[in-house]
Amino acid sequence: MPQAICVTYANAYGRFGVADNLCGYSFAATDASAAPAPLPPAAEAALFAVGNGIPPTGGVNLINNTIDGGREDRASSPDQNLASAFHLHRLITGRDPRTEQQLSDEERLLHRRIRIGIDQVRATGTLRGKPALIVNGRADAVVAPNHASRAYYGRNQSVEGLESNLRYYEVTNAHHFDAWNGLFPPLAERFVPLHFYLLRALDLMYNHLRGGQPLPPSQVIHARPRGRPASGEVPPVEIGTHVPLIAEEPQPEARITFADNQLMIPD
Repeated sequence: MPQAICVTYANAYGRFGVADNLCGYSFAATDASAAPAPLPPAAEAALFAVGNGIPPTGGVNLINNTIDGGREDRASSPDQNLASAFHLHRLITGRDPRTEQQLSDEERLLHRRIRIGIDQVRATGTLRGKPALIVNGRADAVVAPNHASRAYYGRNQSVEGLESNLRYYEVTNAHHFDAWNGLFPPLAERFVPLHFYLLRALDLMYNHLRGGQPLPPSQVIHARPRGRPASGEVPPVEIGTHVPLIAEEPQPEARITFADNQLMIPD
């Protein structure tokens, strides 16, 4: 996950193509020996539907091209190609994380391209009054709400104030890898599906745009873990019991508020 996200973000910010082999990385299907191989036709036909663009996905893996013939990144060296990971770090931060040495002239050009891309997508928090909804699971360890949704919502409130039409719904006991809940019972018993709230938010926005229905205020939704009884089976998700609906008029203790330039998130 760390390598795949760093590679795809660096490529996107610097507007590099996969064929540019930034830091020796590329994408390809692999065979049983972890060597690059053609993607089977059936997998290629389904790739748009099942692939999310971040390898490994849909049969496509991250490739380390710094060795002859290339090899699936995680299997390419005992340290999972740490050298290329450090190279990515240099291009993003502008210095070597181990030696603090400056970049070469060629690396400096790549670094500048990446930094320009980051600056171009830097969030201002200004939505010009457009209606928008953010849904974030409080237990999300990849898109941590304190460094993502909370920060953006607070920024928006500080610049748009009463003109803002942004709402933020934070769901307790939820993260964004819902598929893992179905694969691992210890996760299923602790977390509820965040996708349920994505669908509810889409319905709310549709009704707002088509019928003028007000968007519910920003709020913390206290979802309840299902647990696992002695029988060993995690019970099905029940609406209302485990996944409460987004309240049209949330209780005061559940409301997310912004005042005196401070964002207040209830427990």
